[in-house]
Amino acid sequence: MKRFLHRLTYLLCLGIVTFVLICACSQSSYQDAISPASSAENCRIVKHTMGETCVPLNPQRIVTLDILSLSNIIALGIKRYSQRVQELKQSLDVLYKSSQKQQGRSFYASFIFASDGLTFTQRDSFAGTILNDLGLLSPKSSNDIILPISEESFAEIDSDVLFVGTYQENGRSTLERIQRRPLWSKIKAVRKKQVYFVDFLPWYGFDFLSAHTVLDDIKKYLVSQPVTTQSNW
Repeated sequence: MKRFLHRLTYLLCLGIVTFVLICACSQSSYQDAISPASSAENCRIVKHTMGETCVPLNPQRIVTLDILSLSNIIALGIKRYSQRVQELKQSLDVLYKSSQKQQGRSFYASFIFASDGLTFTQRDSFAGTILNDLGLLSPKSSNDIILPISEESFAEIDSDVLFVGTYQENGRSTLERIQRRPLWSKIKAVRKKQVYFVDFLPWYGFDFLSAHTVLDDIKKYLVSQPVTTQSNW
């Protein structure tokens, strides 16, 4: 029994010493990483809530901890977003908004998606923010709780253009069912044959790559080929 206790005590002490050494090394490495003095000539100092970090000027490997960071890293070098919005706004103004304003009307676009029902995106949603940046979002868009639109309210959708996405297979079957209803034809964009079906995930996204995909779709349907025929599946 004594021999067993002696061996157990030895292993416990060894474990404690190992743990302390690892913590000390980790702390030292962390301090070196955040120290402005560490290779300051070859890095850029970035200030953050934990202090300062010396980021290498020419990193060979970059590790990300979540999908948002990963997509933003992949998007490095893409001309981000504001410049594209301004260019697209100018094109839209020439093609649509100027002529609409001359007639005393505005030109609006919205994104809706089908799941258990037909749902409008909110003003502060991902797609809503992009449409608002382009000056296309309807003033009727709100920040209320997202709820499916009742079919009786279809006629109140005032957007000239609808971008429509479906969430999973049930969303597609829901949309196909709604399209067969008489009230679907009461929607302004449907009457004008300006309904375009887009990939749900980027329009419901949260990163730079998704934002550029949304801008690509808007440019494709409203600028590159501003047609008046409804897109099909």
